[in-house]
Amino acid sequence: MAIFKRYKWVLVLDYLGKKIISSCMKMHEIIDNGVTIVENLERHRQPIQMLEAVYILTPDEMSIQRIVADFEEGRPLRYKVAHIFFTEVCPDHLLAPLRMIRPYVKTLKEIDIAFVPREKQVFSLDCPWAFKKFYSTTVRNADRIDNMEKMAEQLATLCASLGEYPSVRYRHESSRLGEFARFLKDKLDIYKLDDPAMGEGSPQKSKSQLLLLDRGFDPVSPLLHELTYQAMAYDLLDIQNDVFKYQCSTESQAEDYKEAILDVSEDDEFWVKLRHLHIADVTRKVPEEIKTFSDQERLPVSDDKLKDLQSLLKKAPEYQRQVRKFLAHFTIAENCMNLYKEIVEKLCRVEQDLATGEDKEGEPLKEPVVRHIMPILLDPKVSTNNRVRVILLYILLRNGISEENFNKLCEHAEITTADRTAILNMVHLGIPITLETCSRKVRVKRKQRTETFYLTSRWVPYVKDLIEDVTEGRLSDRLYPYLIKRSIDLSAPSPVVSARRATPAKLEKASTETRDVPRLVVFIMGGVSYSETRAAYEVAASNSEWEILIGMILSWTFAITPGSSHCLYLSTRPIYPVHHSTLPST
Repeated sequence: MAIFKRYKWVLVLDYLGKKIISSCMKMHEIIDNGVTIVENLERHRQPIQMLEAVYILTPDEMSIQRIVADFEEGRPLRYKVAHIFFTEVCPDHLLAPLRMIRPYVKTLKEIDIAFVPREKQVFSLDCPWAFKKFYSTTVRNADRIDNMEKMAEQLATLCASLGEYPSVRYRHESSRLGEFARFLKDKLDIYKLDDPAMGEGSPQKSKSQLLLLDRGFDPVSPLLHELTYQAMAYDLLDIQNDVFKYQCSTESQAEDYKEAILDVSEDDEFWVKLRHLHIADVTRKVPEEIKTFSDQERLPVSDDKLKDLQSLLKKAPEYQRQVRKFLAHFTIAENCMNLYKEIVEKLCRVEQDLATGEDKEGEPLKEPVVRHIMPILLDPKVSTNNRVRVILLYILLRNGISEENFNKLCEHAEITTADRTAILNMVHLGIPITLETCSRKVRVKRKQRTETFYLTSRWVPYVKDLIEDVTEGRLSDRLYPYLIKRSIDLSAPSPVVSARRATPAKLEKASTETRDVPRLVVFIMGGVSYSETRAAYEVAASNSEWEILIGMILSWTFAITPGSSHCLYLSTRPIYPVHHSTLPST
């Protein structure tokens, strides 16, 4: 029984609770904190009556019923007592059933963390069903409103955790975003009443903003192959749950291989340093780092670094951890570059021309533009997924095409009926597809940039323009109106941190280093591409007077890559190996 004095907890999680905990802690850290077993609330659980249960879950009727069932009179107790932590505010009517098990409830708290921190500047609400409910025209109005209220509550917990009471802005072209903004403002006001210190601090804190965007604000970025390290690795390689599996030599025989893993997460400083670099820079940087390390430790590493690293695993076991990390990143970069040369390079050249409307010399594409895409559409080596994306990029460049031309393109590219539906469903995002069904959109004027780009990486995500405009005070009030704009309080006191607020570890560093500067939280109603998260990091790195977060509805698994189902947004068939919502054709 001595073990149960040290390990006295059972951690019981629902879907969101599991996502939150797994994004902040590794299993060994959970065990080190006295947890014996982690259980799924929704599944059958064996009674362990000598242990105390810690529940972290969303307050809903079904979850409350399951907790009550664990301690209900007339049944064997499942656990010794209950410590209940709700991710957000629990309505009073849901608390009522807990009175029946009051003697067993030792803790009952609202922790106000109904979001999933993915990286230092990236978060998710992890609501895959919310995408369909927000955009579909066939969802019942009551369900749509419930969905928006739920997301507003989750987003409000993010602001509360960060101690922010921001001005709320939204893209005016989307009436539903305006409606969602009002729900969010109501939720923020409730949290502000509960914690008057929320959003207070230096006068600069009054400038904090939360910018709401629908996915139609930039349909181009998610369709492009992004050639930075993180994006390519997740797009082209088999990385599951942030784990990359690769082959390495055993300690006994350099010629024998076994499967090893690399946890590509915030804990890997080398990964963090490399993830936003162009793959061409990464292929230079990794060997440079290996050489620097080998010189410092006086280890024999020649130009054939892969073979030497494999050999070092046997000859220098004391450096095994570092060598394995170098080996993994060397393998990832090499695999990405090989796949780039094999197929991605020719796709990127066409994609970049269509996205920018210019050729590599910076000149407007010559007519007829369709000639630029036909070699891709007719190439049997190009996947259907990639052909569909090229068609979408062409349609976006033309600002919509005739139904006749659309059908011809699909016939030439051998696009199935299901994939045609996926393309046509883009109209739900306010994007012109066929001229017969929608009007053309006014093109957004883009910033002129002087940075040097690789020819296959000329496109800059539109969100970067918006973030820069907010931080420079130049974002149009007409195109992105305030729901309510906070006034700057020049007499504001120093910030006071609320004792009841907790900040997840991945956002903690961002929230405590420079608390006296304003924050910009960009929330996109859908998935976010890796190029867009990179843009947020880049602006933050160049502007120390603002902190920037970017978030999405979907889980990090849904972060948009060219191979994911949500790159095709409303696809009627699964392309990515996870559950996803689709919008029915209307």
